[in-house]
Amino acid sequence: MGDHFTAMGLPAGNGETFAATLARVFAEARDWTRSGRGTRTANWRDPSGAGVDLMVRSRFGRRREPCATPQFTGGGTQTVVPTAVVPDAECPGCDLLAIEVHEEGEMIYPLLVAASRPYAHRLGEPSTAHLTFVAESVETDPDPDDAFPLADRALIPIGQFSDPPTASVLATGTVTSAEVRRTRLFGVPFHHITMAGLGGDFDVVAAHGDLPHGVRAGQRLRVEGWVCGRVTT
Repeated sequence: MGDHFTAMGLPAGNGETFAATLARVFAEARDWTRSGRGTRTANWRDPSGAGVDLMVRSRFGRRREPCATPQFTGGGTQTVVPTAVVPDAECPGCDLLAIEVHEEGEMIYPLLVAASRPYAHRLGEPSTAHLTFVAESVETDPDPDDAFPLADRALIPIGQFSDPPTASVLATGTVTSAEVRRTRLFGVPFHHITMAGLGGDFDVVAAHGDLPHGVRAGQRLRVEGWVCGRVTT
């Protein structure tokens, strides 16, 4: 499977390719603001839905290399309650947002998210989220006799149990749409899927060619991946 950037049509490849990608994104970034832990953040968004959050901090008057987090803006929505910011030991740009996902007024599971601007959220208040699963492994119509079977709608926040914790998830749901998109800035194709899952409708992105052939609406999908997205109060 491709990395989290190529899953959104952003060239990563070798070091030179990735540096060139970041340079173009940096030139297009907008909305620079001061954020948590003494940093400045900005974002770049492509009409395809792909995007990058940039975090910059200075040391002794010199700007350090930016942290870049891929983000995707999709149409899926969930009802969540932010509960805490989980700081990264080394990089403020990699801080995670802890949330509870709710359905019919009840919390159904906790989740860690690589959220856009994690320090901007009001903790403890119901919010609307737009979460995306960036696919690392995808299976369609998984075998019902699998050694670890999951329900038709299921989600396991596997990143909660790692050390350090990560925004990783294992989820199943039903495909409601599948298409190939292309970033306008880079012209790179990627797969975009919408999936009805446990807790709402989710967007799923994957590098071009990384999905099983012929993914279509109505199929059951099992995704292991990384969770990013926006939470709005």
